[in-house]
Amino acid sequence: MVPDKTALNRPSVQQAEEPAASTMRLTRRHVLFGAAGLAGVSGASTAVYAGAVEPNGLVVTRYAPAPRGWPADRRLTITVIADLHAGGPDMLVPSPPDTIKCLSLPTT
Repeated sequence: MVPDKTALNRPSVQQAEEPAASTMRLTRRHVLFGAAGLAGVSGASTAVYAGAVEPNGLVVTRYAPAPRGWPADRRLTITVIADLHAGGPDMLVPSPPDTIKCLSLPTT
């Protein structure tokens, strides 16, 4: 009996039933590409948040102080820095008062 030529080109039943996961290996390249993709998505989402969401939370309050004895022709500017994260046990700056002294140098 002569074998059918079309039967030679067909995969055997045993080959067709092998799971596809056995051919997919976790390689260093897959891990690095996955980590790079995750870092890229994280960076992009942070940039979108910083540019689109966070500026809506900024509050600017304008005052017109008029201290007694202040000349009318001189401009008075007051800058308030709030929520200063300086000093503490893990910072090189010894304490917030030293930082405030450094920031409040007279400007002319």
